[in-house]
Amino acid sequence: MNHTPGPWAMNGREQVVVRDRQGDSFVIADLSHSCFRERQLDNCRLIAAAPDLLEMLQIIYDTVGSYNIHTPLKDLGSIWQRTKDIIAKAEGK
Repeated sequence: MNHTPGPWAMNGREQVVVRDRQGDSFVIADLSHSCFRERQLDNCRLIAAAPDLLEMLQIIYDTVGSYNIHTPLKDLGSIWQRTKDIIAKAEGK
């Protein structure tokens, strides 16, 4: 997959942006003309979390695929916490 690397962030209620190394912002998504105005903020949060969600799914997939009884529980705990953090970001918590 070849998408704009994250992190992506919300810019108000209507835009998701990414910042380059110089600090300039570039719009990833503009929901200002969305027909779902009442859901716009939630949609914006979900789009902003997309790169993190994809990265975490890849980590979970790789971990579960290689899981065995010798996998350290501390590794699973950190994956679990990071997953919870990303879900909270997507939900705006």
